Amino acid sequence: MTYSLTPAIQDYLEVIHDLSKHDSKVRITDIARKLNVAKSSVTEAIELLHAKNLVQKERYGPITLTRNGEREAAKLKYKHLLISKFLRDVLNVTADTAEKDACLIEHVVSVETMLALIQLLESKNYLDNDIDIEEVKILLSTNSLSNLAPGTKGTIKRVEATGELRRRLMEMGVTSGDDIQVKRVAPMGDPIEITVKGYNLTLRKNEAAAILIEIN
Repeated sequence: MTYSLTPAIQDYLEVIHDLSKHDSKVRITDIARKLNVAKSSVTEAIELLHAKNLVQKERYGPITLTRNGEREAAKLKYKHLLISKFLRDVLNVTADTAEKDACLIEHVVSVETMLALIQLLESKNYLDNDIDIEEVKILLSTNSLSNLAPGTKGTIKRVEATGELRRRLMEMGVTSGDDIQVKRVAPMGDPIEITVKGYNLTLRKNEAAAILIEIN
């Protein structure tokens, strides 16, 4: 299982992602203005996202998405894009209605349904050539290890670390294709204890964030 986010909190992720495309220094006032909510509401949401390792923030400083935050925001964006395309091109729903419905469906649709929808769009040649659909499938079907709750079992799909971190993880036996189980997660999500290849390993949150898991 994963630590789920409410649709409202997911909206904050999307807004931060959108704002950061135009200005790297996203602040609480920018988010409040975009969502038309009180700054106090934004502050509470940012605290929650920070606790889940989805945003980085400093007191009175800008807000940025972490590696996990970027992944989760990208998932929502691709879900929205593909659902909207399906509604317009396959069901012939009007563009306005497709956008509104996609905004609702993207928060609750399952991975299984999204992969089936992609398969249908592929079979009808409705997908744009500029979308790397295989990467989108991996994005939608995997979760960062740092987002998984104790007891979760899965398979390592990809290790996205580079340099010294990648070398260290490989030396620990963390490689693609291996089965893995989350044993314990410390308060604030750091460190994380896992079992892989019969061994118990302890990873820091930033290390776990680089490991993508396909949940069994």
